[in-house]
Amino acid sequence: MANVRANASASTRGTIYQLCLAVDKCYGLAPGQKLLIEDLGDLTIEDDSQFEVKAYSDELTDGHPNFWNTLTNWLDPAFPSGSYQALILLTTQSFSAMATLSAWNDSKHSDRIEILEKILVRSEDRIKKKQDTTPDYKPSKAVMQQRSVLAPKNRKLLISIVDKIFIDTGHPAMPELYKRIRNERSIGILQANKDLFVKGLLGFVCFPEKKAGASWEISHEDFDDHCQILLQKYCNESRTFPTQHYDEFDEADIDLNREDLFIEKIRDIQHHIFLAYAIKDYESTVHTIASHFEDYSARFKYFNSFRNLVKMNFLMSYDTAQKNTMADLGASQVFYNNCQVAPAPTFTGYSDVQTWFRNGIIHICMNDLQDNFRWSLNP
Repeated sequence: MANVRANASASTRGTIYQLCLAVDKCYGLAPGQKLLIEDLGDLTIEDDSQFEVKAYSDELTDGHPNFWNTLTNWLDPAFPSGSYQALILLTTQSFSAMATLSAWNDSKHSDRIEILEKILVRSEDRIKKKQDTTPDYKPSKAVMQQRSVLAPKNRKLLISIVDKIFIDTGHPAMPELYKRIRNERSIGILQANKDLFVKGLLGFVCFPEKKAGASWEISHEDFDDHCQILLQKYCNESRTFPTQHYDEFDEADIDLNREDLFIEKIRDIQHHIFLAYAIKDYESTVHTIASHFEDYSARFKYFNSFRNLVKMNFLMSYDTAQKNTMADLGASQVFYNNCQVAPAPTFTGYSDVQTWFRNGIIHICMNDLQDNFRWSLNP
């Protein structure tokens, strides 16, 4: 029973690894290409490459079943080797120090055949020595596969595929592969949503509606469509606007006698009772901008749009107030109050924006001689 559980666990890990790798390979599909996913751990890029995906914890030796099982599969007469430009053994293993297979990828056709033949010769020598002391000793499955691969009946087929074979070793194990996909494929996704994004991709490539034992395919176009859906969902989800500088502002530091231009313009309309609020809004906004919106990233772009909208709204409100009210001190104070309590416009990426931040931007504009904003409605 323990062996059954261990085998099932290993099989599950292998399947998850295959799906993670499938996600990674989907990003490399060209328009019109498809990735075929099979139950047995294979991945196929249509009319291009066939991958045998293997996750092992030990090293890849000359006699390791991983290599010989894969080679045996590719020599199966039912396998359409002619349909692929490359046959790739993709494994988490690294070559052992003594493995002659480590020279495979850099070897030409005849040298690759020679590598296989020498491996078999060494295997036969070991068997002979073993049988000299243990006559009933039986060769391992790997040795039987070596004999079959190099048998005369398979020679023609072996020669036809040997140049296509590539051994891709040292692939990251499951945790590292997931981490790589999370880091490299989720750029632009909100940090809190990165795992949800990757799980959304895995859920797409696993295709839960498929029948048991069946293979399924994912086209470049379908994968692209699903990525766009996930990006839209997890990039644009609103986040909480940063209020730390406002919440932690020490009102004991407020100096009502400071001579900033934005304060002078409040004094111009004799609205002194609101000076402390204005100073808090101004200082909190200045520090929030410095902390969150001056890195010239996408957030700066969104902040710039928000600031321009605040300025436009103020100018339109000011123009309306001048035309609809008497230009006296009381009207200017009412205009100030209305501007301060009006809802803030939308800020892309945030679910809501506090009015103090919008008000702080207006006070910043009041300080700017070029903007020449003012509260007084006098001509």
